Amino acid sequence: MRTLSTPKRRFGHALSLFPIALTAALAACSASELTNPNKPTPGALATDPAQALRLGATGLVAGERSSISGFISGSGQFGRELFSISPTESRSVTSFYLNFSDPSGQSTGGWSDRYANLRNVNIFLQTASQATSLTPAQQAAAKGFGLTTESLNLLYIILSRHNLGAVIEILPAANDLAPFVSRDSVYTYVAARLDEGFAQLRQAGSTAFPFTLPTGTGIGYGGFDNPATYATYNRALKARVQVYRASLASRNPALYQSALDALEGSFLQPLAADRSNLKRGPQYFYGNVSGDASNGLSSNNANLYAHPSIRDDGTVSLTDRRYVTKILTGQPLRVPAESNTPTDLRFQAYPALTSGIPIIDNEELILLRAEARYFTGNTTGALEDINAVRTISGGLAARGAFASTDDFITELLQQRRLSLLLQGHRWVDVRRFGRLTTLPLSGVNFQLTNNQVVPQAECLARIRAGVTSLACPAYTAN
Repeated sequence: MRTLSTPKRRFGHALSLFPIALTAALAACSASELTNPNKPTPGALATDPAQALRLGATGLVAGERSSISGFISGSGQFGRELFSISPTESRSVTSFYLNFSDPSGQSTGGWSDRYANLRNVNIFLQTASQATSLTPAQQAAAKGFGLTTESLNLLYIILSRHNLGAVIEILPAANDLAPFVSRDSVYTYVAARLDEGFAQLRQAGSTAFPFTLPTGTGIGYGGFDNPATYATYNRALKARVQVYRASLASRNPALYQSALDALEGSFLQPLAADRSNLKRGPQYFYGNVSGDASNGLSSNNANLYAHPSIRDDGTVSLTDRRYVTKILTGQPLRVPAESNTPTDLRFQAYPALTSGIPIIDNEELILLRAEARYFTGNTTGALEDINAVRTISGGLAARGAFASTDDFITELLQQRRLSLLLQGHRWVDVRRFGRLTTLPLSGVNFQLTNNQVVPQAECLARIRAGVTSLACPAYTAN
């Protein structure tokens, strides 16, 4: 494992297409704050590393936010959770339901933007290591933030590319190529980097971050904006990663136990009867002032429709509080391009352009614990967690003991489907439990897929390199 004192670059070829500027951060700063506000040079970073970290943290948060709507929309279509129905662009549907293997199509997103975020993470970590004007505790705080951010970006990449794997390392020269590594290797790396980040956050102790995270009542990183509280968010992400790893590794009890251990250090709380802490956790935040980003998944998006299977497949109670509050019924009927599945359902999970999108929340943590408890033999505890979600979040009656493992998985997926609706989980969940084929095709020629393909530009660059070991997995040129 690399040491933090000598951080390396860890990205794929796509990153060579991006400048090292933390452009999202710099948009909020005056031209006098850095030598070149659109592309800070190494000299500028060295001259004022503390300022560079402040700008960098803002840029990393903005980069995360700019990528999440695309991930949720894309995975939501692959997971038959939604349709994005543009009246003038049929590919907004067919690229995800039919032509998803086209490496130059719309469904290849979440690659270059995520790796651009990772390039900025690397610069941030290098700057933190070299910022001698900061105390060791402040440096540790910054590194803990950067490592956690790196882990989350890589997690999104491997969730979308799945069995194709991903690139986790870059070589010193910007145009040098690093090989893809396997899915399991990516997960192992992400888990290790989260642990490194957690260690750094603990080392920071009660010291504040040397930058400011966006906060507010129930938005942004409110309640998670210092190293101690941010560390509980880090542990929440570690629990998610370990649960995913365990389910993909034949429900490995040791990995599930690791998830339970991480949850002990997370911000998990018993669900309050008044539902006040269901969505407790850091969020991607949005604004309504000039120049700020708005939530593209809000109810204002008239092209975003819910897949009608949530109403019509007979598994969801239409009186479930989550269905009632998150789904708009009786909307103008739309027929997605080349589909035989009309829908009149839209979303109100995010009612306003300023509604936050959870990164991870308390309700998800309860469901992660239910899964980990069940597969470590604590079926009673798993039932308690499932029933807490059913009764408090859904307003449903409690259920009885699970008849079998299959019964538990069915119940778990149902609760996750409703509790985490429009948060980017449905496709991942059915896939990791081998139930992808239970999803409706939704069109005569439509198909299901396990992963997004890697963009053509990335793969062509690797072909030009002429080294077989560097090739994109499963790439077929148009």
